[in-house]
Amino acid sequence: MHLLTLAQDQHNYGFEGRLSEAIFIACVAAMVLVALFLAKLSFRNWIIAAILFTSCLAPSVDTVLERYNPTWMFIVQLKHADLHLALGIFLTILVVVAGDMNVRYASAQGALLFGLAIYVGLLQFYHEDTQTALEAIGFALATIPCFMFAAGRSAKSLEGVSGLIRTIMWVSVAWTVCCSVQFVLNPRYLVNWNGRFHGMLGNAQHVAAMVAPFAIIAVWLFLHDPQKRRRILWVAIFAVNLLFLVWTGSRTGGLMFVLGLSLVLYTRIGNAVLLMPIGVLLVWGLSYLADALQISSNLQRFISTENTREGVLSGQIRAALENPILGAGWRSGTVGTENSYLGALGAYGIICFFIILCLLGVSVWQCTRFNLQKRWLDRERRAVVDLFTAFMAMFFAGAVFEGYMLARSFIPLLMLLIFSAIGVWIRDEIAASQAASEQARLDHDEYEDPELSPAHE
Repeated sequence: MHLLTLAQDQHNYGFEGRLSEAIFIACVAAMVLVALFLAKLSFRNWIIAAILFTSCLAPSVDTVLERYNPTWMFIVQLKHADLHLALGIFLTILVVVAGDMNVRYASAQGALLFGLAIYVGLLQFYHEDTQTALEAIGFALATIPCFMFAAGRSAKSLEGVSGLIRTIMWVSVAWTVCCSVQFVLNPRYLVNWNGRFHGMLGNAQHVAAMVAPFAIIAVWLFLHDPQKRRRILWVAIFAVNLLFLVWTGSRTGGLMFVLGLSLVLYTRIGNAVLLMPIGVLLVWGLSYLADALQISSNLQRFISTENTREGVLSGQIRAALENPILGAGWRSGTVGTENSYLGALGAYGIICFFIILCLLGVSVWQCTRFNLQKRWLDRERRAVVDLFTAFMAMFFAGAVFEGYMLARSFIPLLMLLIFSAIGVWIRDEIAASQAASEQARLDHDEYEDPELSPAHE
């Protein structure tokens, strides 16, 4: 029987009995077994992982039948914000009891993100109603500070930082498993009407903004994880997330991926030659799966020059000009979700836009400072600076094309809090190295001073 793509037939995906399905399921099963064997997380990081996982779920809509897709995790997808809130309250209690709510664990980005959420919540009194405003403010109070302090507490050593980074990867594995189960049960619920992959998140663009950092982190772990036995796992996670990224057909995700990969590899470009055989095998395997899964047509979107955002961006600018102080509101119908910066300006006015610019400015300043001063760090810590820079570049570049900076529960925002906590650790490590170097210089000068030397006495 001729295989039909989902865009052509909503009821026949064409996977039944195909070799590609068996290969895909076998690879995912092997990846899960390896991940379970190697997963070693603290209790705090397990809670962080659970919160990350809830924030990468959302129900998808069948625009043809005008209903939610009844996936096997539909209830969890539908209630993901409530689960995030409940876990946030639980983590808040843990942070308070453990005494981790300390200013030394706070980050500038976390404080600005919290201020942004509170300000947007306050504006809901004007744009929406009292209940919506109180829900937004309550959600921010229950979920942002606790996560910021918990991530900061975990990122107090190189091993703690590595544990946080691996926590993100375990979430990637869990999300892949959920998609794989649905793949077996009914794969048509994983894609939209034109065949673009949205998985368990409900939006192809949002998936791309999530899996692009996943793939880059996997590359970084492959290069820098001291546990060599985990390398095969990082290769598998990278391959799966790259396949997902291609399947989304998202140019934003492609831009984020290329930008992140460049920043992670630029200091190791000489050794990168050694990765070429693995790269060739991955490209061959992924091209086979892309053809078997009938997603090759999505590759055309990556090279398309069509401007699909012009109308939305014009609407955002018009709303900003008409309502420069308080904005037009997110649900006004005049503000789209295709740009975080213009979206903030059009929906909530100049103050909201200024907060986002401060968030961008602080991150750019940190990336610049850390890269100029990373000579004070050893090789392992310099590698963390590379990953920190890569993620920040990906996050703020992607925000030019997507409005996720104003989202309430979305995994890139939580990853921003994690990397902001890592940034605090990098700052402290540089300061400690500089202080140790200065003390060593003073000790040397004191020893060399003839007035202070034992021989002079």
